[in-house]
Amino acid sequence: KLTPNYLGIISLHDGSMINSVGASYDFTDDFSVTFSYVSVLGEQTSKLGQMGSAEGLYLVGEWSF
Repeated sequence: KLTPNYLGIISLHDGSMINSVGASYDFTDDFSVTFSYVSVLGEQTSKLGQMGSAEGLYLVGEWSF
């Protein structure tokens, strides 16, 4: 089952923002994979803009046992 996901974090102090958009796929009841893109909006000196180096593509596997 393919499930889209979104996570947004915004600083009320300066308006900087982190967004994560992706999708999870459940191969079995015990194993899933999530592929996400994380973007950072804001100046390097802003609260969340300091996380600029975290921007990119992520692949996560989850195995439950």
